[in-house]
Amino acid sequence: MEGLFDNIKGYVDKRIQLFKLEMMEKASNIVASLSILFLLAFMFLMMLLFFSLALGSYLNYLLDSSYMGYVVMTVFFFLVVIILASNITKGFLHRKIRDLLLHILTKK
Repeated sequence: MEGLFDNIKGYVDKRIQLFKLEMMEKASNIVASLSILFLLAFMFLMMLLFFSLALGSYLNYLLDSSYMGYVVMTVFFFLVVIILASNITKGFLHRKIRDLLLHILTKK
């Protein structure tokens, strides 16, 4: 009877260790995926920033003004923010992030 109890205890200990390892693997997958996502987002934002500055300067040249190109770009980005904000309130971005995390958690 004592041997059976030791076997059961050993089995439970191994299952707990396996569970911990699986959770560590999933957590590391999440951290790696989010790190790559943040790096790509940062690079995209830097590209967008420099493109916007260049386009604003070009519009200044076309409009023969020292500031109207930047005003046009500001209005454009303000409209983009309003559109994105309306999508966030509808839950589109939330659903996409949730689906991404669920995909990472459930893949083997």
